[in-house]
Amino acid sequence: MTTLIDHLLVLLGSNALADDVSLLTAADAKAAKLPREHGVLHSSAVQHAVEELTASATAASDGTRAAYYLGLQVGWRIAQRLR
Repeated sequence: MTTLIDHLLVLLGSNALADDVSLLTAADAKAAKLPREHGVLHSSAVQHAVEELTASATAASDGTRAAYYLGLQVGWRIAQRLR
């Protein structure tokens, strides 16, 4: 399966994603497990994943970005499975 990050790199270029590629990669790793183990609805597991992604955050907006990217990654993976 081609990851969302691969598509975004092609569409937006590596310069546009330079600041977020590490967060996108970490969110992708978490998104690989969450739907399989906990489903797609918000749960304590999802909240825990967001907290782990923002553990080293320096800005308050990093939590919002982490939740957004995790949602994108989970949605992408589910859409790929439903094809």
